[in-house]
Amino acid sequence: SDHTTQNLSSQVTWSSSSSAIASISNAAGSHGVVTAVAAGDATITASEGSVTASLDVHVTAAALSAIQISPPHPALAAGTTQSLTATGVFSDNTTQDLTAQVAWSTSNAAVASVIASGSGAGHVTGVAKGDATIDAALNGVSGSVQVTVTSAALVSIGVTPANPSIAN
Repeated sequence: SDHTTQNLSSQVTWSSSSSAIASISNAAGSHGVVTAVAAGDATITASEGSVTASLDVHVTAAALSAIQISPPHPALAAGTTQSLTATGVFSDNTTQDLTAQVAWSTSNAAVASVIASGSGAGHVTGVAKGDATIDAALNGVSGSVQVTVTSAALVSIGVTPANPSIAN
């Protein structure tokens, strides 16, 4: 009522006019995540008390045709981590971030480990010097990237600013 705004995605109740076309999650950690089920149209609604908002969703019959992983040539030192992103490319040339939906795997866990699913999916940790292939797969489609782990070691730490001044 005072014209301020706030993100209420995890507090509202989500619903779909047709869960056979598009379902919507109310589960913790995935509030408001829409899942396409079949081609068609559905209306997604968010409700909090007597206040509601809706939007129309059009689900196409596009099929997942490729998974691209970025960055394309990750390199990290042993003991450090890097997040990878999996982007799905569909038959209608649309793209979607699928990082949390794909199943991640590594060709050599002794060199690089990867969080396979859930919170942190796609986070790679360098274990030992060498190369490993990280794969992302969903519905029979996969993509991969070669990860290089170096034996680089921390040699210095810089603190900035060099001459801080704090007033009390």
